[in-house]
Amino acid sequence: MKKFPLLLLTLLTIITTNSFTLIAQKAATPQFIINSRGWLFNKAGNQIGYIDKNDVVRDNTDKGLFSVDMSGKVTTADGRQLGTVKKNGSYCNVKGESLLHIKYAGKDQYQITDATGHPLGKAHKNYKQHAYAALLLANR
Repeated sequence: MKKFPLLLLTLLTIITTNSFTLIAQKAATPQFIINSRGWLFNKAGNQIGYIDKNDVVRDNTDKGLFSVDMSGKVTTADGRQLGTVKKNGSYCNVKGESLLHIKYAGKDQYQITDATGHPLGKAHKNYKQHAYAALLLANR
């Protein structure tokens, strides 16, 4: 009878540890990835679009959805401004609120995080300014 509480405690510890491990793995999975060719992938690893030579984010049907101009303005295909990519690597919406942060992660890769520091995605150095548009496409 003395073994029952010990067995119960051991079982509870194993279940709790596995649950936290699964939660940590899910949180660490990026919602999107932009590779060195400008291809966009969702968290399942499926290609969902690409960035063309004119800095237009397109889906797999070649439909232009978002663009980033030289001054860092992110706009929709119909011309509505969504926000601005700042020089320090952060993205601010039209109200000036900081939504995304970009920081170097090594080997030409940048980690994209939300304002609280939670990882959202990864981007090649050539496409880090497209992170917000890629996040919007990944969450469509």
